[in-house]
Amino acid sequence: KEYKLSVATRTFEARGRAFGPGTIIAQLGSNPEALHEDIRSLAETLGVEVFAVHSGLTESGISLGSNRVRLLKKPEIALLTGSPVSGNDFGELWYLFDQELGFPVTPMRATELGEANLSRFDVIILPDGGNYQSIFDSVRVDKLKRWVQGGGVLIGLENGARFLTKSRSGITPATLKSEKKEDDKSKEEKEGEKARKDSRKRLTLFEQQETDRLEQIPGTIFKTLVDSTHPIGYGYSREL
Repeated sequence: KEYKLSVATRTFEARGRAFGPGTIIAQLGSNPEALHEDIRSLAETLGVEVFAVHSGLTESGISLGSNRVRLLKKPEIALLTGSPVSGNDFGELWYLFDQELGFPVTPMRATELGEANLSRFDVIILPDGGNYQSIFDSVRVDKLKRWVQGGGVLIGLENGARFLTKSRSGITPATLKSEKKEDDKSKEEKEGEKARKDSRKRLTLFEQQETDRLEQIPGTIFKTLVDSTHPIGYGYSREL
Protein backbone atom coordinates (compact mmCIF):
# COMPACT_ATOMS: atom_id res chain seq x y z
CA LYS A 1 0.00 0.00 0.00
CA GLU A 2 3.05 2.23 -0.34
CA TYR A 3 3.16 3.29 3.30
CA LYS A 4 5.94 5.70 4.19
CA LEU A 5 8.28 4.16 6.75
CA SER A 6 11.49 5.39 8.33
CA VAL A 7 14.37 3.70 10.14
CA ALA A 8 16.19 4.87 13.25
CA THR A 9 19.97 4.77 12.77
CA ARG A 10 20.74 5.36 16.47
CA THR A 11 19.30 4.19 19.78
CA PHE A 12 16.53 5.97 21.67
CA GLU A 13 14.22 5.37 24.61
CA ALA A 14 10.47 5.96 24.59
CA ARG A 15 7.80 4.97 27.10
CA GLY A 16 10.47 3.32 29.24
CA ARG A 17 11.64 1.01 26.51
CA ALA A 18 14.96 1.07 24.64
CA PHE A 19 14.94 0.85 20.84
CA GLY A 20 18.07 0.06 18.86
CA PRO A 21 19.30 1.05 15.40
CA GLY A 22 17.11 -0.50 12.72
CA THR A 23 13.83 0.26 14.50
CA ILE A 24 11.13 0.89 11.88
CA ILE A 25 8.97 3.97 12.45
CA ALA A 26 5.58 4.68 10.83
CA GLN A 27 4.45 8.27 11.39
CA LEU A 28 0.71 8.97 11.40
CA GLY A 29 0.97 12.30 9.62
CA SER A 30 2.66 10.76 6.59
CA ASN A 31 0.37 7.75 6.15
CA PRO A 32 -3.31 6.89 5.44
CA GLU A 33 -5.84 6.45 8.24
CA ALA A 34 -5.86 2.68 7.71
CA LEU A 35 -2.32 2.51 9.13
CA HIS A 36 -3.44 1.37 12.61
CA GLU A 37 -5.58 -1.49 11.38
CA ASP A 38 -3.07 -2.66 8.79
CA ILE A 39 -0.17 -2.64 11.25
CA ARG A 40 -2.24 -4.53 13.83
CA SER A 41 -3.10 -7.18 11.24
CA LEU A 42 0.49 -7.49 10.00
CA ALA A 43 1.85 -7.68 13.55
CA GLU A 44 -0.45 -10.60 14.35
CA THR A 45 0.39 -12.38 11.10
CA LEU A 46 4.17 -11.93 11.35
CA GLY A 47 4.56 -12.07 15.12
CA VAL A 48 6.13 -8.62 15.30
CA GLU A 49 5.92 -6.35 18.35
CA VAL A 50 4.51 -2.89 17.68
CA PHE A 51 4.63 0.03 20.13
CA ALA A 52 2.72 3.31 19.92
CA VAL A 53 4.20 6.62 21.06
CA HIS A 54 2.36 9.91 21.25
CA SER A 55 5.22 12.28 20.56
CA GLY A 56 8.38 12.59 18.52
CA LEU A 57 10.20 13.57 21.69
CA THR A 58 12.01 10.73 23.44
CA GLU A 59 13.27 10.17 26.98
CA SER A 60 16.86 9.69 25.78
CA GLY A 61 18.81 9.24 22.57
CA ILE A 62 17.68 10.67 19.25
CA SER A 63 14.27 12.26 18.78
CA LEU A 64 11.96 10.79 16.14
CA GLY A 65 12.23 13.97 14.13
CA SER A 66 16.00 14.06 13.97
CA ASN A 67 18.13 13.54 10.88
CA ARG A 68 19.12 10.18 12.38
CA VAL A 69 15.71 8.90 11.34
CA ARG A 70 15.89 8.17 7.61
CA LEU A 71 13.03 7.70 5.19
CA LEU A 72 13.10 4.23 3.64
CA LYS A 73 12.96 3.92 -0.12
CA LYS A 74 11.80 0.73 -1.80
CA PRO A 75 14.74 -0.30 -4.00
CA GLU A 76 14.35 -1.18 -7.65
CA ILE A 77 16.29 -4.40 -8.25
CA ALA A 78 17.51 -5.82 -11.55
CA LEU A 79 18.40 -9.52 -11.65
CA LEU A 80 20.53 -10.57 -14.62
CA THR A 81 19.42 -13.56 -16.66
CA GLY A 82 20.37 -15.26 -19.93
CA SER A 83 23.89 -16.19 -21.01
CA PRO A 84 26.31 -16.33 -19.23
CA VAL A 85 24.05 -16.49 -16.14
CA SER A 86 23.27 -19.96 -14.79
CA GLY A 87 19.57 -20.70 -15.24
CA ASN A 88 19.46 -22.60 -11.95
CA ASP A 89 21.05 -19.75 -10.00
CA PHE A 90 18.76 -17.17 -11.58
CA GLY A 91 15.76 -19.33 -10.73
CA GLU A 92 16.88 -19.76 -7.14
CA LEU A 93 17.23 -16.00 -6.64
CA TRP A 94 13.99 -15.21 -8.43
CA TYR A 95 12.14 -17.72 -6.21
CA LEU A 96 13.67 -16.17 -3.09
CA PHE A 97 12.52 -12.66 -3.99
CA ASP A 98 9.20 -13.44 -5.65
CA GLN A 99 7.87 -16.39 -3.66
CA GLU A 100 9.49 -16.16 -0.24
CA LEU A 101 10.04 -12.41 0.23
CA GLY A 102 7.20 -11.18 -1.97
CA PHE A 103 9.56 -8.53 -3.35
CA PRO A 104 9.40 -7.81 -7.09
CA VAL A 105 12.61 -7.83 -9.13
CA THR A 106 13.14 -7.00 -12.80
CA PRO A 107 14.81 -9.76 -14.85
CA MET A 108 17.28 -8.26 -17.33
CA ARG A 109 19.24 -10.10 -20.00
CA ALA A 110 22.94 -9.75 -19.25
CA THR A 111 23.64 -9.03 -22.92
CA GLU A 112 21.26 -6.04 -22.82
CA LEU A 113 22.75 -4.39 -19.74
CA GLY A 114 25.04 -2.20 -21.82
CA GLU A 115 22.07 -0.55 -23.59
CA ALA A 116 19.73 -0.43 -20.57
CA ASN A 117 18.87 2.70 -18.60
CA LEU A 118 20.59 1.79 -15.34
CA SER A 119 19.35 4.92 -13.56
CA ARG A 120 16.02 3.07 -13.12
CA PHE A 121 17.65 0.67 -10.67
CA ASP A 122 19.12 0.95 -7.20
CA VAL A 123 20.51 -2.61 -7.13
CA ILE A 124 21.84 -4.95 -9.84
CA ILE A 125 22.53 -8.59 -9.01
CA LEU A 126 24.97 -10.75 -11.01
CA PRO A 127 24.16 -14.42 -10.23
CA ASP A 128 26.66 -17.23 -10.65
CA GLY A 129 27.31 -18.29 -14.22
CA GLY A 130 29.95 -18.58 -16.89
CA ASN A 131 32.41 -16.02 -18.20
CA TYR A 132 30.96 -12.54 -17.66
CA GLN A 133 33.98 -11.05 -19.44
CA SER A 134 32.74 -12.57 -22.68
CA ILE A 135 29.84 -10.07 -22.83
CA PHE A 136 31.23 -7.07 -20.94
CA ASP A 137 33.64 -5.02 -23.00
CA SER A 138 35.39 -1.91 -21.66
CA VAL A 139 32.47 0.34 -22.61
CA ARG A 140 29.95 -1.74 -20.63
CA VAL A 141 32.34 -2.05 -17.68
CA ASP A 142 32.81 1.74 -17.60
CA LYS A 143 29.05 2.17 -17.64
CA LEU A 144 28.71 -0.10 -14.60
CA LYS A 145 31.51 1.75 -12.82
CA ARG A 146 29.80 5.11 -13.36
CA TRP A 147 26.51 3.67 -12.10
CA VAL A 148 28.20 2.39 -8.92
CA GLN A 149 29.98 5.72 -8.41
CA GLY A 150 26.56 7.38 -8.65
CA GLY A 151 25.27 5.33 -5.72
CA GLY A 152 24.18 2.05 -7.32
CA VAL A 153 24.65 -1.20 -5.41
CA LEU A 154 26.23 -4.00 -7.45
CA ILE A 155 26.05 -7.52 -6.00
CA GLY A 156 27.94 -10.45 -7.48
CA LEU A 157 27.57 -14.09 -6.47
CA GLU A 158 30.30 -16.68 -7.08
CA ASN A 159 31.45 -16.10 -10.69
CA GLY A 160 29.46 -12.88 -10.66
CA ALA A 161 31.60 -11.75 -7.73
CA ARG A 162 34.81 -12.93 -9.40
CA PHE A 163 33.98 -10.77 -12.41
CA LEU A 164 33.96 -7.68 -10.17
CA THR A 165 37.56 -8.20 -8.96
CA LYS A 166 40.56 -6.09 -9.92
CA SER A 167 42.07 -8.65 -12.32
CA ARG A 168 38.86 -9.15 -14.32
CA SER A 169 36.66 -6.07 -14.68
CA GLY A 170 38.44 -3.78 -12.23
CA ILE A 171 35.08 -2.54 -10.93
CA THR A 172 36.36 -3.17 -7.39
CA PRO A 173 39.93 -3.26 -6.05
CA ALA A 174 39.27 -6.70 -4.54
CA THR A 175 41.76 -9.45 -5.37
CA LEU A 176 41.10 -13.17 -5.24
CA LYS A 177 43.47 -14.84 -2.83
CA SER A 178 44.15 -17.55 -5.41
CA GLU A 179 45.19 -14.89 -7.95
CA LYS A 180 47.39 -12.81 -5.69
CA LYS A 181 50.77 -12.36 -7.35
CA GLU A 182 53.91 -13.47 -5.56
CA ASP A 183 55.32 -9.93 -5.62
CA ASP A 184 52.19 -8.57 -3.90
CA LYS A 185 52.49 -10.91 -0.93
CA SER A 186 54.05 -9.78 2.32
CA LYS A 187 57.10 -11.50 3.81
CA GLU A 188 54.85 -13.07 6.47
CA GLU A 189 52.47 -14.47 3.83
CA LYS A 190 55.34 -15.99 1.83
CA GLU A 191 56.91 -17.55 4.93
CA GLY A 192 53.52 -18.91 6.04
CA GLU A 193 52.86 -20.50 2.65
CA LYS A 194 56.31 -22.09 2.58
CA ALA A 195 55.85 -23.49 6.08
CA ARG A 196 52.44 -24.97 5.14
CA LYS A 197 53.85 -26.57 1.98
CA ASP A 198 56.80 -28.05 3.88
CA SER A 199 54.49 -29.38 6.57
CA ARG A 200 52.12 -30.89 4.01
CA LYS A 201 54.94 -32.86 2.37
CA ARG A 202 55.40 -34.80 5.60
CA LEU A 203 51.74 -35.87 5.77
CA THR A 204 50.27 -39.12 4.48
CA LEU A 205 47.47 -38.92 1.90
CA PHE A 206 44.90 -39.60 4.61
CA GLU A 207 46.34 -36.83 6.82
CA GLN A 208 46.30 -34.41 3.87
CA GLN A 209 42.64 -35.18 3.23
CA GLU A 210 41.81 -34.70 6.92
CA THR A 211 43.68 -31.37 6.96
CA ASP A 212 41.79 -30.19 3.87
CA ARG A 213 38.51 -31.21 5.48
CA LEU A 214 39.27 -29.25 8.64
CA GLU A 215 40.02 -26.13 6.61
CA GLN A 216 36.54 -26.20 5.06
CA ILE A 217 33.86 -24.50 7.13
CA PRO A 218 30.38 -25.45 5.84
CA GLY A 219 27.83 -25.01 8.61
CA THR A 220 30.39 -23.77 11.13
CA ILE A 221 29.05 -21.48 13.86
CA PHE A 222 31.19 -18.64 15.17
CA LYS A 223 30.85 -16.33 18.13
CA THR A 224 31.34 -12.79 16.89
CA LEU A 225 30.97 -9.10 17.65
CA VAL A 226 28.57 -7.17 15.42
CA ASP A 227 28.57 -3.46 14.59
CA SER A 228 24.87 -2.86 15.27
CA THR A 229 25.14 0.73 13.95
CA HIS A 230 25.82 -0.59 10.43
CA PRO A 231 22.68 -1.27 8.32
CA ILE A 232 23.67 -4.95 7.93
CA GLY A 233 23.78 -5.25 11.73
CA TYR A 234 20.49 -3.46 12.48
CA GLY A 235 18.34 -5.33 14.94
CA TYR A 236 21.11 -7.60 16.24
CA SER A 237 22.73 -7.53 19.64
CA ARG A 238 26.39 -6.58 19.95
CA GLU A 239 27.47 -10.18 20.58
CA LEU A 240 26.22 -13.15 18.56
